[in-house]
Amino acid sequence: MRGLHGFKLASCGLLFLLLDVVVVSVPVVTSQNKAAGWELVPTKGAAFARILSPAVFDPTNSRFEFFGGAGVTDFGDTVFFYPGNGTFVSKSQETRPSPRYAEAMSFDETCRCVVVFGGAYKKTETSVEMIYNDTWLYFTGNDSWKNVATKTAPAARHLDGMVYDPNSKVDLLFGGTDDQPYNDLWSFNTTKLAWVQLEGNNLTEDLTGRPVNRFAFEMAPSIGDSSFMVFGGDSINFHLLKSGIPTEEEVNDTWEYSYSRGSWLNLTSGIHPPGRMLPASASSAQYGLTLMFGGSNYSDPFSLGFLSDTWVFDQNTNKWHELNITGPGPLVGASLGYDPVSKSFLLFGGEDDMIFSGLVWRLSVSTVLSLIGRTSVISWFSVEFVVAALVVASAVAIAWASQRRAQPRRTPPL
Repeated sequence: MRGLHGFKLASCGLLFLLLDVVVVSVPVVTSQNKAAGWELVPTKGAAFARILSPAVFDPTNSRFEFFGGAGVTDFGDTVFFYPGNGTFVSKSQETRPSPRYAEAMSFDETCRCVVVFGGAYKKTETSVEMIYNDTWLYFTGNDSWKNVATKTAPAARHLDGMVYDPNSKVDLLFGGTDDQPYNDLWSFNTTKLAWVQLEGNNLTEDLTGRPVNRFAFEMAPSIGDSSFMVFGGDSINFHLLKSGIPTEEEVNDTWEYSYSRGSWLNLTSGIHPPGRMLPASASSAQYGLTLMFGGSNYSDPFSLGFLSDTWVFDQNTNKWHELNITGPGPLVGASLGYDPVSKSFLLFGGEDDMIFSGLVWRLSVSTVLSLIGRTSVISWFSVEFVVAALVVASAVAIAWASQRRAQPRRTPPL
């Protein structure tokens, strides 16, 4: 793969040389003093040795869907992964987005389609990085892509994040970077095919009540009336910027945004993961869990840049937990998704020191829950919990009514 960003990414040697052959790594699995955790998934079909290709789960077809990504080239194919049989399928539709990586991507339940915004592409012949601000929809029902022309749109960017909010029925896009990091917030409505800016870009360190500018962060859906959470990423070192040095730094703050309230909530307290960029993350609304794996932290001299730790954020308690488990070696730019059928998190691809992994790893929710000591199996805010509560309430009401009918009627005294 090639250059991602003009500052640190281009200078740190991360990911950016064009290789002549595909190299698929087998990350080291460590077991000393660790509980069993991640498991390798046998796969077949098209190879998936790439990074920066977001994973979204399509509940209609019970599969993960990807577009593009970066590796020995910048990819421009639509990839499906069927967790039921471990099969990858690659398609190159006649009409589709141009090759790109690090785009924002979400599955919109309203249109039953995938929304893609922006991304980057580096021309081989000129080494010039192109940054996009186009909007595409992929319709899973007829396997077709559509380019959407909108009256307004976010500025061109990559390394941003986007999630679908089932409460407001819009897709929410935050942050990212072109020549500088963003912290603006946008919504996209697939019915009106329109972008609306909710918060403007504000490049200052004196922000209160909202996150500072950042890119390459974790962004995942939240539960209840919250829309999404954000953790970490790369931001500007404002202290050095005042000295004329355009330097970036990894941050480790946690934020939650609610579309219905129109406000942010800072959840940075207690135990927290180290700051990082390019982690893999995914959420299970069913269990109120957000999982995060790996990434890189060049501010930490002991991490050697690449990370292999697994963390989970319990949205029921707003607490982070580190999972001391076996699994992949250090990976950056991997993709993570949640499969509600198998109730597992799946980790795809990633890169470690210019070696691109084509492996898939699985971590079950039951393992995560046991490690963090969760007694409640499902989230208090999940649909499953509400349905289960209604079923129990109905059963109690029916039993009570039956018991009342079975009781002999008393004859009133004369």
